[in-house]
Amino acid sequence: MRHTATDDPRFREVDVAFSSVVNDAIKCGIKRMVASYDVACKFKINYVARNTQGKKVLLTEEDLKKISITWLVPKFHLGGHEKKCADDHSFNFTKDVGRTSGELTRYNRGLHQLVELDESNQDVIFPADRIEREYREAFKQHEVAHGRLCSIEEVLPPETLQNLQVDSAQRGGEQYRPDDNLNRYPTRKDAFQALQQAEREEIAIRQQQNADSTSTLSATHFVDNALNIEAKRIKHDLLQKELKSSTKDVDRKRLEDSKTAIDKLLEQHHTALIKLTPALPIDYRRKQTHAGNLTLPSSFDTALRHAFGLERLAEIERKLRIGQAHDILEKTRKGIGLRTIMNQHSKNQAGSGYRVATRIRDAQTRAKKNVQQSAERYKATWKALSALDTQPAELEGLEELQESDLFVLGNWLQDGRFKNVDSDGNSLPWIWRVSPLARNLSHDDSNINDVVSSRIREWNAEGECS
Repeated sequence: MRHTATDDPRFREVDVAFSSVVNDAIKCGIKRMVASYDVACKFKINYVARNTQGKKVLLTEEDLKKISITWLVPKFHLGGHEKKCADDHSFNFTKDVGRTSGELTRYNRGLHQLVELDESNQDVIFPADRIEREYREAFKQHEVAHGRLCSIEEVLPPETLQNLQVDSAQRGGEQYRPDDNLNRYPTRKDAFQALQQAEREEIAIRQQQNADSTSTLSATHFVDNALNIEAKRIKHDLLQKELKSSTKDVDRKRLEDSKTAIDKLLEQHHTALIKLTPALPIDYRRKQTHAGNLTLPSSFDTALRHAFGLERLAEIERKLRIGQAHDILEKTRKGIGLRTIMNQHSKNQAGSGYRVATRIRDAQTRAKKNVQQSAERYKATWKALSALDTQPAELEGLEELQESDLFVLGNWLQDGRFKNVDSDGNSLPWIWRVSPLARNLSHDDSNINDVVSSRIREWNAEGECS
């Protein structure tokens, strides 16, 4: 059944509840309203049409003109949204809003539970000693947060800190956000868009020269799709190892569905390969198709790429691979940072109960799997870049990834203070030094270590706010 914009079954119940609140706000004369919802980015689409049209009209268009609604997503759920979506719906990057916190809600509810009644069940008595303890605990948490902020400010150069403070004052209620153009690494998306634009310009030139431009098959799309297939295969192989000893039907079905989807993508890959590489021997293509292998320029040495006319595809693959390597490293750094935070959190929350311990353990397991998957993808990417004879200048600091580069930074942040080396005298692995945040600020080893430590603390603060 196809649903129209005014009949979206996903939001029927939420529409009724939310429109009731909006209607009450309008009656009270409220002109602006902030809506915090896990999927506000989707919910706001066609919200007016859904509630002013259709079988049941909940609000009128005239009513909605009387109030301005700002749509935002709680911080805990922003991590599951795309970067652009998360930035557009973040409390931190929106002026004149407060903050939401599920923990704070439970904390306030706990304060209400401090109220006691006298024997006649009429007069309310507030136990001052308990309220004082709660207040002291809240003030202690405030001091910890303030101390973390001061520690981050200490490692920043004075001029940088002054510029941040001035910029923050000018922004008003909007939290400081670094300029993306200053803290960026070459992403695969950037490379893809640049290559796609070059293809369009090439087609336009051929059309002006009345040359053959009937082919609609994009070499950039072909290589990009192949890299997606490679990532799916790595994920499938890791899943297969994880479920190797499982006898559950649901696990076997999960593996079968994954393999079926990959086989279908490989079939499309080899169909496109025939059109893009006419010089490639037919026997070789058949053999690769039968074996279910991906065929890319990195599958051949330099001589064969020249013989089969794959130089253009090789250049496209090299540029996309470089961007992909930087993307993978960013995910790896975040995964290691999350594991570090969870390990420290586990120590701090020792004895907090089974539920808390289980949540921490699950988060640690997910972070470990993400780091492992990212490491496998990076190794495959590095192998391909080596086969493509990529020059060091093009790599922009990329190196071969070793297991020793993936250690959790617990020892390095052991005492909660910023250090240049960890407790065993080890300095930071190269994956942190190639970070755009570290690369753009300074090349001094001690300053880079301080900057990365600050970033770990920021991730920790984000986890506490969510």
